Amino acid sequence: MKDQKNEVEAFLVELYKFEHDLPYDPMEIEKRFVNMINSFIDKNIGDRPVYLGIEIEPEFGAKYVRVPEGFMFRLYSDLEYKNYDYVPIDVSKRCFDDYSENLVNLIVKMIVNRGIYEFKFGKIEKAKFYFEEALKINPESVEVKLWLERLKGVK
Repeated sequence: MKDQKNEVEAFLVELYKFEHDLPYDPMEIEKRFVNMINSFIDKNIGDRPVYLGIEIEPEFGAKYVRVPEGFMFRLYSDLEYKNYDYVPIDVSKRCFDDYSENLVNLIVKMIVNRGIYEFKFGKIEKAKFYFEEALKINPESVEVKLWLERLKGVK
């Protein structure tokens, strides 16, 4: 945190106003929050991998490329293709509650995202593999079926 001291302190000034019912500018607090998080990313991405969840807004890590790896997006500073060693996920013994269903939907979405990533790099067989993996988990996925249909005409 010491490397982001200025950004953290700038955010905390606005946060204090918000938390103490003082007049504040919501746009300014949002801007400082985004600047603080992006500072964490910028000052650490050279030393360690940085990952974001699928739900994270695009303004966080916006100058980096989001590459689907597992359940998360890894941030990269270049546009080069990144290989990923996929490990199949067994969801057959899961609970069937809302939490589990949401988690399974996230898993499928991230596998689909990886398939789309492979497709964009012209790696059609790998894309097909990921879409088929997603279909194993959710055989009813219209999105996956559409992608598989799309791939039929691509070499």
